[in-house]
Amino acid sequence: MDKQTSVLKTLLPVFILLLLVLSATTSLIVFTSFSRSYRSTIRKNLVDQIRIIQMSLPEGPVENNTEAIRSIVNQYRTFETHHLTIMRFNGDVIADSRNEAWHRMNQVNQPEVASAINRSDHIGFFVRKDPDTDRNAFYLAKQIRDDNGNIRIIRVGIPGSLMVAGLPGVIGLIVLASVIVSIAIGLFTFNICIKPVNIMRQHADALAGNVNDKWKVRNEQTAELEKLGQSLQRMVKRFRDHLERETEQRKLLETMFRSMVDPVFVVDKHSQIQRYNKAFVKLLHIETHDISGRPVLEVIRSTKLNGFVEKTLATLLPVEEEIDFHNHYDLFFKVTGVSIDGGDGTDGTVIGAMIVMNNVTRIRKLERIRTDFVANVSHELKTPITAIRGFVETLLDGAVNQPEDATRFLKIISKQVNQLQAVIEDLLSLSRLEQEKTGNGNNLEPIQLVHLFQSAVQMCDSAARERNISIEIVCEGINIAVNRTLLLQAIINLLENAVKYGATNSVVNLFGFVKQNAVLIQVKDSGPGISKEHLERIFERFYRVDKSRSRDMGGSGLGLSIVKHIAQIHGGTVSVQSVPGKGSVFTIELPVTLLSNLPMNNQCDDSATNDSDSGAT
Repeated sequence: MDKQTSVLKTLLPVFILLLLVLSATTSLIVFTSFSRSYRSTIRKNLVDQIRIIQMSLPEGPVENNTEAIRSIVNQYRTFETHHLTIMRFNGDVIADSRNEAWHRMNQVNQPEVASAINRSDHIGFFVRKDPDTDRNAFYLAKQIRDDNGNIRIIRVGIPGSLMVAGLPGVIGLIVLASVIVSIAIGLFTFNICIKPVNIMRQHADALAGNVNDKWKVRNEQTAELEKLGQSLQRMVKRFRDHLERETEQRKLLETMFRSMVDPVFVVDKHSQIQRYNKAFVKLLHIETHDISGRPVLEVIRSTKLNGFVEKTLATLLPVEEEIDFHNHYDLFFKVTGVSIDGGDGTDGTVIGAMIVMNNVTRIRKLERIRTDFVANVSHELKTPITAIRGFVETLLDGAVNQPEDATRFLKIISKQVNQLQAVIEDLLSLSRLEQEKTGNGNNLEPIQLVHLFQSAVQMCDSAARERNISIEIVCEGINIAVNRTLLLQAIINLLENAVKYGATNSVVNLFGFVKQNAVLIQVKDSGPGISKEHLERIFERFYRVDKSRSRDMGGSGLGLSIVKHIAQIHGGTVSVQSVPGKGSVFTIELPVTLLSNLPMNNQCDDSATNDSDSGAT
């Protein structure tokens, strides 16, 4: 095996080279800083010189003091390296310490003079070439004003060679000192620092996934790194196996969390949402998905839910409560909260909580429907039974011996019995309809829709004649496969309502036609109409717009509910459009798939050939 060298011998030359580069960089920074500092010092000195010169200048207009000004400038000639110029505000030279001809020319275009005229501090400072020496020089011009308001410009210049004098020696000393100190520090700290740094770097690469299981240091000249690499290879493999298992478990938990159909969210100890699933956003109709880090009360305007979260965070025991959300489409949830312990489970430190919201809205609505149904049935049965009982007791008390009263009472009892029988029959019909399977095709038979209309009109003819109401059929030639008995009952229910509540001496229209892939059956009356607040509930069981009037006319309150169920059995729907005072239009919409392949009849019959023909009067 070849002789191996240590890390120190391998990397030390590179390290020293880096230190030399660092020293050169440091020297450059020092030189730049020194230059800026020196420029600042020069500027300050020139400002001070101009201030002294200003104090010696005579007051008054230039024309009266030209000789005195030139005398002061001539005294300045003793400083061969300095250049003094005094000029008017427009740049015309009054006196110059250098008496060359060009110095007596207008100086307003010189950068330092222009800056002194235009700048707010009235000072211009520039480094430019001196035309006499062709070398860089510092020039500072300042605008001054005496007590009489006379404005002059004083300019002072010194050669730039004064700035660089001595700098090479200083810079050389700095570089030499930097190199010596850097090498000394590098040799002292290399063995202490380089090994921990290498180990930490290899660890970081391994943990970041940049090192695979086959990773190995193959540089045989570095014994330390080869041995260290072998140890780290084993450690990284064990860590990666553990990390893969943790990652799989985390993905599994994340998938379970997000696929839960019930809303679930996690909060920290400050009641701020940290995690949530899709059901939480969708079911509670949250507008924005960016809700992480926001308080529960800000996301869901529910003081009940916010109080439940705070209660959960205050205890280590599970908390259960039922919460309703009337601002979110009347939703009901059985909410379970479990706090998250940040310690080992015994110190009582709560760092957050998980809230699971089980949607029980359908169960509660069914319970409410059942309660309402029992109450309505009891009321509907109790009313005629109470009336029957009262009149029977009256007859037993002696009214039976009075023929006229007895006959009247018996007629009332008969009417109440008929009402009771109608309620029971409608309840039985509704029960049978609810047991039917929607769209299962049972008992469907092809018929001509107009024949069904004629049968329904015939059944309602007697009641229509009593109120002098005409029922008109308007129908296209439609063959349709339906449960004839059920659909006939639905049409009769709609026609009976139209006759009962329609205006006397009016017309009820019965339409049948195909529109937009649907078969429509419409009953239009000219009755009092239905207010908007009743339209959504009018197909509920026992719901009446005018309860007293409906009972007087013998209605059970189940007719429209039966129509709705019959339409659903055929895979269709029922709806109503109404304007108070202008009548109502009830529409049964059946899927076009129910259309039969029987030969179409171009004419429904004599009653359907003309829009004005009537089926019954």
